[in-house]
Amino acid sequence: MNVSNLKIGVRLWVAFGLLTGIVTTSLIRMGSAEQHVDNILNDRYRKIALATEIKYNVARIHQHMRGAVIADDADGARRQADLMNALRVTNKGLLETFDKIINVPRARELFTQITAARARDLEGQKELLALLAAGNPTGAKHLLAGRIADNERAYVNLLSDMVELQAGKMDEESKAL
Repeated sequence: MNVSNLKIGVRLWVAFGLLTGIVTTSLIRMGSAEQHVDNILNDRYRKIALATEIKYNVARIHQHMRGAVIADDADGARRQADLMNALRVTNKGLLETFDKIINVPRARELFTQITAARARDLEGQKELLALLAAGNPTGAKHLLAGRIADNERAYVNLLSDMVELQAGKMDEESKAL
């Protein structure tokens, strides 16, 4: 059967059917692409931004801890502790937000490790401030250079792992486009 042998009405219906199929396929693919882009921006990128901000705040907290150790007076150490407390409150809120949007089992595992690392870090911070309040700057320096530095490194590494996980998921989404 040759297309030229078909009546004009039949040819138009065939053309219309093909056009409808192409448009439908295009709309479905555009919807899928929109979903992937939305997931990249509103899920993966958001998690990367949260983890990065927490990581930055951890670095700032540890700068304030060093500032507290080298402060010449109790007021200087107290000011540093107040700045640390404000950042800890911010990080707590960021972690609560992060906890609510986790939707991947590996991310949940990492988040559990991150919260455990944060607890260890907070304990070290409290211990450091207690040593300074007790007038033991030498003990505070040793604690800061030892266990606290190790805790910070572990905490930051876990946050970096979370960023890498989310970046990998973002890459997977972009390849599906």
